[in-house]
Amino acid sequence: MLLDILGLKLTDVQLRPLGNADTIYAALLSGQLQGGTISQPHTFKIESQGFHIIADTYKVPYQSLGPVVQKARLDELTPALIQFLDACRAAIRAFNTQPEVAKKVVADNLKETDQDILTKTYDFYTKQAPFQEDLKPTLDGMTQIRDFLAQSSVPGAKEYKVEQLVDLSLLDKLPKN
Repeated sequence: MLLDILGLKLTDVQLRPLGNADTIYAALLSGQLQGGTISQPHTFKIESQGFHIIADTYKVPYQSLGPVVQKARLDELTPALIQFLDACRAAIRAFNTQPEVAKKVVADNLKETDQDILTKTYDFYTKQAPFQEDLKPTLDGMTQIRDFLAQSSVPGAKEYKVEQLVDLSLLDKLPKN
């Protein structure tokens, strides 16, 4: 997606799988890498080091949460999946309504201590690219995933209609709180 946004093709760049955002961040800082893809809070940290974001995918519909199960096991797993989805929804609500708790979770999990970075990260995920509290996937977001898979690792994915790939029945079973 990012290459498309930049008007580039895969043949225009050298892709080097390096690992997680911490690794890419360190490689950028040390000059071992000329460019890379990172997410928050690393984008805020790298900008403070004089780097510039040349493009982002923030306007591209994206599904950040999507449990995947075999259809044959859906009935068996339904009780656990309902609990899981309800907990995810509660976590999103807590993140959105309890900024200090949310920032502490981000700080603990990402080992980040800079309060400015934590605030920018929280603001990003509550204002610019918020988590979707109703947990419903968007057809645009699912289309992006299907098309990516069709271009990369699952050529046959393009044959499926996005509606065939999504089952919202569990969301209808969630408590209405």
